[in-house]
Amino acid sequence: ELLCHGAGGPEIVTSKGYEDAKLGINPDQWPAFLAIVAEAATVWPTKHHRDLVARICEQNKAELCFGMEGQGATDLDVAMDSAAPAFVMAAGCPFSGQSGGQCPFSGSR
Repeated sequence: ELLCHGAGGPEIVTSKGYEDAKLGINPDQWPAFLAIVAEAATVWPTKHHRDLVARICEQNKAELCFGMEGQGATDLDVAMDSAAPAFVMAAGCPFSGQSGGQCPFSGSR
């Protein structure tokens, strides 16, 4: 949820502020976690996409690590209104913001 929402996707964050929902990373091990993130991000075809994943993780560190309540948490817009749509089609690429072109993953336009 955090990664998809941070990338501009339609996901609604439901885990913000819940210690039990965190990935459970020890803040002292954050650099090692980011190294794993960088390795996993190699599935994306461009440096732009790989850097975006790392940036989103950095912005959500307090929501990924145990014991960081209220420390550097980002202001994620959590839709609390039941009338809010659960899914909204993006007008452009959630990574670059550009519209048109071809998706590097699916090949669709």
